Formats: sequence, C-alpha cells, structure tokens
Amino acid sequence: MLSVFSSLFAFLLFVYYWMVNSIKKNIFNGFNKKKTITDQFAFNKVQKHSSYRNTLKVTAIINVYDTYFKGHLTEDLTALISQLDLDKQLYHQLQNLEHYPEALHVAYNRLLSLFDFTIDSARTSSSRNILNAVPTFSSAALTKFLDDEYFDVTVGYKEYLERRQNGGSRELFPDVTYAKYWLRTVAPVKYVDGAWIGGIHRTTTNMMYRSFTKTLWQILSEELGDGDLQKNHVWVYRQLLESIDANDIGRGDSKDFISSFRNANNDVRVWTGAIAQLCISLFPDMFLPEILGFNMSYESLPLHLLITIYELRELNIDPYYFVLHVSIDNKHSGHAAMGINAVITYITSLPIAEQSTAWKRIQAGFLLASELPTTPIPYSDLDKSLEKIFGEKSIAAHSIHASCLGKIGGRTGMKLNDWLDPLLYPNHSLTFLRTLADSQWIVRGEPERSKLVREMKWGGRMFGAFTSQEVSILQAWIRHLTQYEIPMKRTKSYETFTDVEIKLPDTSLTLNFNSILTRPSAPRCPNVHLEPISLLVLLSSEEKTDAILSLLSISAIPFEYLSALPAKCASSYGMMAIRCLRALYGFLPESDICAGMYEVTSNQPAYGVIEIARIPLENISECVREFAAQLLCISAHPEQNEAILVGIQHGFIEYVFQACEEIHLLSSTDLMNLFNIRRRCRKALDHYIEEKNADSHWLTDMFKGKKIVQDSVYNIIN
Repeated sequence: MLSVFSSLFAFLLFVYYWMVNSIKKNIFNGFNKKKTITDQFAFNKVQKHSSYRNTLKVTAIINVYDTYFKGHLTEDLTALISQLDLDKQLYHQLQNLEHYPEALHVAYNRLLSLFDFTIDSARTSSSRNILNAVPTFSSAALTKFLDDEYFDVTVGYKEYLERRQNGGSRELFPDVTYAKYWLRTVAPVKYVDGAWIGGIHRTTTNMMYRSFTKTLWQILSEELGDGDLQKNHVWVYRQLLESIDANDIGRGDSKDFISSFRNANNDVRVWTGAIAQLCISLFPDMFLPEILGFNMSYESLPLHLLITIYELRELNIDPYYFVLHVSIDNKHSGHAAMGINAVITYITSLPIAEQSTAWKRIQAGFLLASELPTTPIPYSDLDKSLEKIFGEKSIAAHSIHASCLGKIGGRTGMKLNDWLDPLLYPNHSLTFLRTLADSQWIVRGEPERSKLVREMKWGGRMFGAFTSQEVSILQAWIRHLTQYEIPMKRTKSYETFTDVEIKLPDTSLTLNFNSILTRPSAPRCPNVHLEPISLLVLLSSEEKTDAILSLLSISAIPFEYLSALPAKCASSYGMMAIRCLRALYGFLPESDICAGMYEVTSNQPAYGVIEIARIPLENISECVREFAAQLLCISAHPEQNEAILVGIQHGFIEYVFQACEEIHLLSSTDLMNLFNIRRRCRKALDHYIEEKNADSHWLTDMFKGKKIVQDSVYNIIN
C-alpha cells in the first residue's frame, strides 16, 4: 500500500512540476513575444536623440543603427540588419536632414560605395558604355555616343511594337494588378524626381560655374513644375497613385513611407537608385562634375519608359507621368539637350590640363545613373517556375486556407486564400510573388531562415505538400532576391579611376561664415536666432552702398534649401518658393510652355540678384557676414523655419530692393529688372500669405522675419 501511495505521490509531484514549468515557459515565451514586438516597435521609432534611444531596450539594433550613421559599420553588425533596411532609413533621413544632420556622413560613404560598384560594373562589361565609347573627351564623340544610345532605344521600341502586333503578350505588365503593384513599388524613385540637382546654383555656388549650373537649375525648376503644383512631377505621380488606390503609402519624406507595415516595399533596385540621387545632391561643391554626368545620363530616354506608356494605356491606367518624361526630356530642346550642353560648356571652360580628370569624373557620374536600375526587379526564369508551382498548388489547395486570417502584403494585402484562388491567381500571380518576397514568410537571400521553407520541412504545416524539387526552386528564388543588393563596401575604384584624392568631409555643425564658405555642404546649426544687423560705428556712404548690395546678393538664400527636397516641394509652400527663386535667379516668367533650350541658347543675359549686385558671397560686406551665416543656417531648416523664412524673403524684396533704388548706383536696366523680380516675388508671397491667413502663430513669426530685414536695412542706412 505504501508503495502505491509513494507512486501516486511521485506522479502528482511530477504533474505539479510539469504544470509549473509549463506556466513559466508560457510566461517566458509571452515575454519574449512581447519583447520582439517591442523591439520592432522601438526600431521603427528610433530617433536621433540619445536621451530617447537610451529608454529603448533594443541595444543591438540601436548599435547597428548608430554605428552606421557614424560611418563605421562592421561586418559583424551588418549581420543584424540588411543594407536595404539601412538604405530605407537613410532615404528618410536625407529628406529630413534638418532633423538628422549626422546622416550626411554616411551619405558620403554610401555615395562612394555606389561609385565603386558602378565603375567596376562598367569596366567589366562588354556592352557599349561611356568608358569604351568616349574614353577621352570630345564633344563630337560624346554626341555620337548619345545619338547611338538613342537610336538603339528607338530600334528596340520598333521591335517591341512588331512583337506586339504579331500577337505577343505584354512584356512589362502581365496584368493590371501587377501594373498597380509596379507603380506603387517604384514610388521611392519617383518621389525624389530631380533631387540629384537639388543642391546646385545656390548663393554659395562658385561664380565661375553659375552659367552652367543655371542650366541645371532650370531642369530642376521644370521637374518641380516651375512653381505650378499641377505640373510638379512628384505631385503628378501622387495623383497617379491616388487614381489606382495606392496613395496610402504616405508621402515620400514621411516615416510611414519606409514602414514595412504601411508600405511593404523591399525592392532593392528602386531604393538603391533613389539613394544614389539623394546622396549625390548633397555635395555639389565636391562632386559637381559627377552631378553633371549623372544628369546627362538620367535625362536620356530609356526603352522601358516607352513600353511603360504603351502597356499602361492598354490597361486603362493614365500614363501621363511617363509621357511627360518622354516629351520634357527630349534630346532636341528638352532636358537631355540641356544636360549635354551643360557638360560641354563646363569641360570647355576648363584649362586643357584639367579637362582629362574632369571628364573621368563626369564619366563616373554618368555611370552612377546608367549602371543603377531604377525600376523594380524584372521578371526572371525563377519567377516563372515558382509562379507555375503556386498556380498548380492553388488548384489542389482550393479553399483549404480559408481559415487563415492573416494577410500577405501588409495592411493593404489579401488573405492567402484570396491570393491562391485558382480563378483569380492567373490575374495576380507575379504580384503575389513580389508581395510574398516582402512578407514575414521570406528572409531575402536566406532560405534556411525563411519561415515558408521551414514550414515545408518535417514538423512544418506544409510538410509533404511540396516536392523536394519544388522546394529547391523556392530556395533558389529566395537566394536570388538579394542579387541586386549593393553593400556599403569600398573597393576604392572611384579614386583609382578618377585619380581624385578622397578626403572625408567635415560634417560637424557650422555657423561661422568663413567655415560655411569652405564647407558649403556641411550641416548648419539648428535653432539659430536671426538678429538684425547692428553696427557699432557709422558707415561711410561707400560702405552703406556695399552693405545694401551685399544684402541684395544674398536675397535668394531663404528658399534655396527647400528646392532640394522634391517631396516637400510638392506643396503650396514649395511652389511659392520655386516662383520666388525663378525670379531671384533671373529666369523667364512662368508660362504654360517649358522654356527648355530657349533659355540656354537665346543669349539673354542673366538678371538675377547676384548678377545685379555683382558681389559674390565671399566678397560681401563685413557687417553683413554674420547675418548671412545665420540666414544660411535658418534656410537649411525650411520646415522648422517656414514662417520666418517667408517673412525674411518678403523683407528682402520690400526693404532691400527699395534701398537699392535709393542708392542711385544701379543702372536703369538693373532697376527695371529689380522691379520685375519684386513684382513676381510679391505676387507669389502674397498669395501664399493669404493662404496662411487663418494661422495667427504663423503670421506672427512671418512678421518677425520681415521686421528683422527692415531693421537691418534701417540700421545700415541710418
């Protein structure tokens, strides 16, 4: 009997410990699950402020993130986070640089790594490219090379049309669902349209370069709609996405846009292409030849653009955004012609001894555009094989997945049973593959870590549903997903090719005027309080004139940094700024027609404020320099300082322009040009101020900005 009770007691004790351990295990697993969710939430919410970061319990991820943005990412740390995720974070930060000045350093390193990759790619290619077709600069050879490229595109399009007319199927968009997916996926590139030339032709630009940087800025102005929101390329693309119910991904500069939940887009090609455009725009003083080359390549006509238009029309999707880029970029009078003109003007303006190095740098910029695709990953043989496998499985598994409530494709996705509906699957099969690749079921490049593969093995819910050959195809497809990823790894091919000595830029915050002159790309100090110019001694008549003309020379600064941010410029604020800058830079008045090459070839002299004042930034009056430095800092934070910048710009055209009329040193032509500039700026500013009229706080700050300029002029004159 005792042995029976002993056995019973032992059994009950075993059950007790088993229950306790089970409860502990569930609690621990629940904690881990909660921690995983918290970690993911924390990673998505990582901010630049260290005080905020210290409250997050995600040390490993934050270490990767912080180390990356200090430019010292190691191979051990990259194992924790992909280059794609880092590029997506960088994409957001470079469009919000006023909040993330530390991103400038990593942008420089990322740019060099992309230069290395594209130069290496072109050097090992047997196809015609700018390296083997135009090894040394010759305007005739360059023109022939670009003409040959254009001819190949037209021949390729003719052959495409023949295939279609002979019964061939669509080659880019197999169905309307994939077309919508493609348009949504390519948005990162479209939302930075024009960014690569966003940093040129500012007040800080060297006077000797302004003749051809003006040509590039005209291209930028037309990309941004010349101050008309309906013509703004980013706005036009937003309208396109809205027409296909895909505008829920957020603005290009928003945090939502890089969120895998809000915008499930992990296409490496489009993010890398977009990052290249943003990075090169940030260093116009260091990489001007490369920007010229990049622009010349990017404004050329690609074959896929023509095919996109043709097939979108077939699918009843408005192709006007793409039509716009065929017409406005034309090689006779459009952006392609302007890009070539700017390159030739730049090269021929240099001493003979400097032209060889300059040409290599232009080639490097050209390759950065030509060797980095900006369209989603193309349809492959592996796609075709896997598409067929899932299509066959969908017939056998019809309705079996009806109880699966989770969606594939984030908040806008579909349930698995809907994706695999045998009647609907043929209409969205490629979209399903692309969406699956972006989901939690797949770890790109790593089939052994992918949940979908694990579920097909012993112990998984799909064990036996797929043959070993089918699983092998799936694994190969997953490995293939990372073939376009370009790690931040230097080969120093840029230095060896261009023979340019690379020196890491000083990206510390700056407020000093002389420091800004030597480091125009450096981030500006935030929270700068602009003070009116005050004088300790009276100025002579000549000194007063010099000070007023110096103020005139810097009067375009307020909006110069906003125009470098296409996503932010696609707004009434941005359009007002572009109209003001066009007037202040001496461009023709806006109309319903693009000026194109006419502005370049008409031989009309530039009548911008710098040309009228005839004082470059480095020569402005000593009493204006501190004011100019503060203004450059405020301008570099266009969101934070919107109201005060509008007021400052208004103050310039009212009080500085009026003072210029009273000093009696400007010619009648200069005075007439100032009158026209003021009229155009006043119209744009007054319209925007009226729009903001209900915001009393905004109006208060705006009037403060205007008063600062008024007081500065008064203190100089009196």
